[in-house]
Amino acid sequence: MTGLKRVAAGSSIALLLTACGTTRHYVDHPTLTLMPPSMNPHGAMKAVFSAGTPFYLSLCNASRSTRECIPGDSGLTAQGVGGPFFPLKLQVRGIRVRAVHETADGTAFDGAFDSKVDAIAPLCGASHIQAVYGDGGSLSLHFGKFYCNWALVGNVIVSADFSIDSVSVNDRTLTGFYRITFYGTGNAAGSGYFKAAIAPAASAPVRSAAN
Repeated sequence: MTGLKRVAAGSSIALLLTACGTTRHYVDHPTLTLMPPSMNPHGAMKAVFSAGTPFYLSLCNASRSTRECIPGDSGLTAQGVGGPFFPLKLQVRGIRVRAVHETADGTAFDGAFDSKVDAIAPLCGASHIQAVYGDGGSLSLHFGKFYCNWALVGNVIVSADFSIDSVSVNDRTLTGFYRITFYGTGNAAGSGYFKAAIAPAASAPVRSAAN
């Protein structure tokens, strides 16, 4: 490899590393707070997701101190690259929930991410999302892997995990930590602290080529 090629390769790798997000902000098994405190994790999740389907689960990056959405936030974020090292930014604004099930393991639901990548909305398949209850009282949401496709990147496989640190039955909200990754013809990762709130399906953003 010539010196010029080595410089070009090094520049490409540097661009790749700086463009990619990280999952280091994810916290596994945080201490769980339930409101009202008299409830248990199984009962709280069942109550929060008891409304008729379909419904919309809005998502935002939130402040850990207030557990409220950060003003102006546009959704959970994963950053990465696609194609020949051009940067991508995935923003997940919510989940369109189609069905809720009570299984032997607890509450589960089927839904699709409402997201966009650099202002272009991908077509994403549905994912099966299962509430997972830990022996120490922890609670998390595990998303089955699913495909997304959009013009700039093509097909990718998306994976997501949410660890819950609070559930408010009256407000029908969850807060906690998230990590999102996708790989394939594009690669990205992201993590942080989130707030999720249940709303009627009619309140979901209208899908279009621009969003």
